[in-house]
Amino acid sequence: PDSIKNSECKIVYITRNPKDTSVSLKRDPIVQVKRLASFLEWSFNNEGEIDEVTWRCSLERHKDLEVPNSAFFRLGVVGEWKNYLAPETCECLDRLAGMKFEGIGLRLSGKN
Repeated sequence: PDSIKNSECKIVYITRNPKDTSVSLKRDPIVQVKRLASFLEWSFNNEGEIDEVTWRCSLERHKDLEVPNSAFFRLGVVGEWKNYLAPETCECLDRLAGMKFEGIGLRLSGKN
């Protein structure tokens, strides 16, 4: 909305390949949390706070929670989608994501 576009607030939009786990978040979540904090101009008091945020957001923590639609949660392994999705489904997801992101300037990079 224009009220947000014209405000001074910062907007964080985190997305991932809809077929897969976000690689950079999986590879080094602490670095990504620090980058986000820097963007938001937030500083942590100590490394323990960073560890706490990282743990609270981790796939390992969330996979054990009892939540509705838990069938939508997989292992969080990069590339695991290849074990579940047919090539036709992948092509469809790529097309849909491209159409959805086209108007807002976002693009999924690379092929997994």
